[in-house]
Amino acid sequence: MIEFKNLVFLDLQKTATTSIVAFLRANVAEQEIRRAAHSSPARGHIKRKFHFLSVREPAAIYRSLFLFGCGKNGGLYSSFAKHGLADLYEPTQDKFHAWLEFMIDPEQTKRLGKRLSGMGLDDLCGPITQRMVLVSVVAPRERFSAMTFDTREAFRKEYDRRRLFNHYVRVERLVEDLHAALTAPENKTRFTRPIGDVEDLRARMPNRNASVKVESVQISDVPEDLRARLRDREWLMYDLFGYDASRTGAEPPLRARPTSTLAEFTGDS
Repeated sequence: MIEFKNLVFLDLQKTATTSIVAFLRANVAEQEIRRAAHSSPARGHIKRKFHFLSVREPAAIYRSLFLFGCGKNGGLYSSFAKHGLADLYEPTQDKFHAWLEFMIDPEQTKRLGKRLSGMGLDDLCGPITQRMVLVSVVAPRERFSAMTFDTREAFRKEYDRRRLFNHYVRVERLVEDLHAALTAPENKTRFTRPIGDVEDLRARMPNRNASVKVESVQISDVPEDLRARLRDREWLMYDLFGYDASRTGAEPPLRARPTSTLAEFTGDS
């Protein structure tokens, strides 16, 4: 998360967050209040600010996390290594399948302890969805660990009630969605110079942490039944962002969530 006076970017891991943060730091003409990568908003967070989330098709996030771990990078790799599972990280298609099987099996991921989220949602949704919840809800571990949900719809309603964002930026349409978020009428952020058209924004966007292409691991080569189970585990993200209908997802924003009380505005409800 990076927070300014009027703007908060909710940075889901492996969704072009480094480039977005670099752009905001170079172009927002407001004090930077907080920067804590991929962190949860704490109690007292001001909800009335303009928030937007970065997203990507969950299957692509899994692939990026896997390849990142193949370089012995990241907290997830460290947790696997700590539990004697580092041999799952090898940049081959077969190892990727084995790693995916582990990641989408809640009984397996529980072996990693609370490393994935600590919210008690393992039986309800997958690790990528839980990461999204962590960065987009105020004090999510405190709130969701105290709740039980009989159905997915009940969980979705509670998440919709508590999510901080309506606008989101898809990696697949990065510049177009970022332009829509930065120029939204409700976004009162001050910039060092006006945000022009989409092509102007494209020219100003930094290219940070560009991924090294690894041809040996491809989403298209994942077996259909494994893809279907991955989709089922990450059902909320596929539903929210339209990744079933299109590989590039649905155009933002989501339907606005109502806020009314002082507690809602400050994040204490």
